[in-house]
Amino acid sequence: MTMRLIRCHSKPMCFASGKEATTGKVRARFEIKQKLNYGHTMAVVGSSEELGTWDPLHAHSLSWNEDDLWQGEAEVPRAVEFKFIVLGDGEVVSWQPGDNVCLDVPAQAEVIHIRSTSFEDPEALSLTVIEGNTKSDVKNINAFTEAVSSTVLSEPETPTSETLQSGTRESTLNGLKVAELKQMCKERGLPVSGRKADLVARLMNE
Repeated sequence: MTMRLIRCHSKPMCFASGKEATTGKVRARFEIKQKLNYGHTMAVVGSSEELGTWDPLHAHSLSWNEDDLWQGEAEVPRAVEFKFIVLGDGEVVSWQPGDNVCLDVPAQAEVIHIRSTSFEDPEALSLTVIEGNTKSDVKNINAFTEAVSSTVLSEPETPTSETLQSGTRESTLNGLKVAELKQMCKERGLPVSGRKADLVARLMNE
């Protein structure tokens, strides 16, 4: 099964199957890591009835777990848009920045696992599609990416200074996610604050 991830300006962020939108529903597992103020909760709101039809008061609530991990499951249409939101006192405290996320899940997929490591960074998002014993990961939100199907998943290695040749170093860094750049800065004792361009410049000048 091949999927690609499309990141467009003025259009939703899309996890697409490369086929026409598929009818029917799929079990979606939502997971986001975020520390919230006391009394605030995390939820998912979207274009389907299960996600509140964009009404925050009817959004799908996520449950808090250890290490500030918010999780929940819902049966959603295979073609759906959504966003994470923070709720408090019966109203929206904040919407996740960036474009909506849109899904177009192929019929053979049984479960999708949507994970985000940061509410403030909409690009810190990944998707795992489960088809029987096979999993396909979609990780790169900045470009068209084909997911590699395998029964054993491994996290991509963070590039080292030795693997980043001078001619391709900057382009390689620009192709990484913010979370990966921050990890590289942390490992090198560099500040991890700032925008993506700041992190890239910091690593280029080390």
